[in-house]
Amino acid sequence: MIGASEELGGAVWDPLGLASVSEQSPELQTLPHVKWLRESELKHGRICMLAFVGIIVTQAGVSIPSYPTNVAWTDALGAAIKNNPAGMAQIFILLTILEGYFYPGEMWTGGGDREAGDFGFDYLNLMKKQTPESLNKLKLQELKNGRAAMIAVAGFASEALIDQSVPPFHTLGF
Repeated sequence: MIGASEELGGAVWDPLGLASVSEQSPELQTLPHVKWLRESELKHGRICMLAFVGIIVTQAGVSIPSYPTNVAWTDALGAAIKNNPAGMAQIFILLTILEGYFYPGEMWTGGGDREAGDFGFDYLNLMKKQTPESLNKLKLQELKNGRAAMIAVAGFASEALIDQSVPPFHTLGF
């Protein structure tokens, strides 16, 4: 699995045994398969990469026309809903439909007919031009950037909830 053993020279680092948690009760299927866990990791990583950019852009003072300009990133969603409830409702409905359509339920047990994180959105045929080696490198980069973004967004949230909990963020005005 891509990203499982890159930093340790081929040795898998899994001190909690999460990669084999589904094997503990295969007949009950109560614990997720590693395929479902990877799907979740990629999804949360992608969301956090977008959130990181949104936090930085909002903090820099960039805003969408007709939306409030002096809003802290922690209040931006509430301000957007207040200013344009119909538009935000449309976005939430679209996201709900997409989430339902691509729900990875079969991956909970290791099934599913697609690779984790691959939704088939390649309308510009960018992936078809890649060699298997370069495609694996891109997947690893996405995974690592997603992991870093999850940590960064957790740091931003910590600073927002507990003042001066992350000193570098506090001095930068986050």
